[in-house]
Amino acid sequence: MPKSKPAVKKLYANHLKDIQSIDPSFTEFVICPLCKQQLNKSNGNVGHVWPNYIRDKAENPQPVALVLLCKSCNTRMARFGETHMQQFEKAKDGIAERPLEIYIPGPKGPRFRFRGKMTGIQDNTIDSLTLNYKNMSQDKRAQVRQLIGTTKVPMKVHLPRDGSAPIARAGWVQAAYLTAFYTLGYRYVFQSSVQPVYDYIQNSYHKSSDALYASANNSATSIYENKEFNIVGHPLIELMIPLNSDVPFTLRVSLLNYHIHLPIECDKAKIDLLLRQECKNIDRLRSEWSKDYEAIGFEINCNKSKAQMSVWDQILQLPEIPRPNAISASPYK
Repeated sequence: MPKSKPAVKKLYANHLKDIQSIDPSFTEFVICPLCKQQLNKSNGNVGHVWPNYIRDKAENPQPVALVLLCKSCNTRMARFGETHMQQFEKAKDGIAERPLEIYIPGPKGPRFRFRGKMTGIQDNTIDSLTLNYKNMSQDKRAQVRQLIGTTKVPMKVHLPRDGSAPIARAGWVQAAYLTAFYTLGYRYVFQSSVQPVYDYIQNSYHKSSDALYASANNSATSIYENKEFNIVGHPLIELMIPLNSDVPFTLRVSLLNYHIHLPIECDKAKIDLLLRQECKNIDRLRSEWSKDYEAIGFEINCNKSKAQMSVWDQILQLPEIPRPNAISASPYK
């Protein structure tokens, strides 16, 4: 998103209040959540937490979630994770144009390559196909029309180069991570348990798809799709409280059919106190729930991009943030 001076100033002021609530010595700059370098009003860009197509598909209402990022990270975020996750969603929804190959099996069967849009893709069947005949001769156009109009033909669909599954997965993790920053602020992104998530996102900007597969296994994250649990509007962010005391807490961010689990460190005693305040029969309910569920979700409503203070400031364990003189300056101005 382009710079908007009023928006940058407002986000910067709110992020500054948040980081000063942890370390008052921060006075000249804040920290970019994606590269952890210096971030100020001169090198800050307003960044969308979720990319356009995902927000539109989820019917995400105004105002949309915004955070302040440095110029470099805002560009890389859009170029890698955001682009690839949107390409995959468009392919699933059948609205993106793809390279196609129509052919008749056999060594001498005709083979035609071109681009087209497909809709209603399900069980290898296409409801409709819009062909792009650009750069195809009139004779070949006639042959293709006759071929697909008179017989069932095999078809290959080629994913674009910006449709990498590992990078698309990293894009969902990146959006969930920024949602956590938008909601919980610097208290979350500087937790030691979140460092593998940060490293995984950084790797998505540089490493190959194969290397990203290995990095994903070490990222302390998980993603699953549940078609029966569809979240529209604003993303749902929940603290997943395990009913087994030996299992760690996780942070679940849900939008559409995607549910991303991230690590989180909490004060268990304060969580227990919060649950007892919200529900007097929590001990009995925990016993009943444990028969069917591994964890219960507690919705979190907070917005650190608006410098909101909440009970979660006390529940999250205070992280160690590097001193201002140890933070590298961003090379982008």
